[in-house]
Amino acid sequence: MKRGNNPLVGTTVAAGMVSIRVITQAKDTGEATAKSDMIVATLRQRLGELVIGEGDATLPHVVGDLLRKKGQWLSTAERL
Repeated sequence: MKRGNNPLVGTTVAAGMVSIRVITQAKDTGEATAKSDMIVATLRQRLGELVIGEGDATLPHVVGDLLRKKGQWLSTAERL
């Protein structure tokens, strides 16, 4: 996470979620992808089940996918 590293790893915290972003600079796409993939693999290994998604995945989307895969439902109710 040290500034000036390549790839650069940064974090953001909002609404109880920690987002991690990996920014890579390289002369070609293949090199950038290889560097990013290495960092992402390390993060996944260290964080394990704490990782809920990648890319644009949102918590509601991930929960919905998990419920569908397990054939389960979620109900909510609001009291007026």
